[in-house]
Amino acid sequence: MNDLQKDMFTGAMLVVGLVGFISGEFIMSSALFASATVVSTISRATSGSSKQF
Repeated sequence: MNDLQKDMFTGAMLVVGLVGFISGEFIMSSALFASATVVSTISRATSGSSKQF
């Protein structure tokens, strides 16, 4: 996947997680937020970026 696809995937998971949180699906939204965080962290680590947060 290229960077645009990864960003779109992460953004989509974030939006779906927010909608799930608003509608009361707390377990599903928590899982989506966690997966968005993991994908974002992995893509940052594998992109060769030297920035560490």
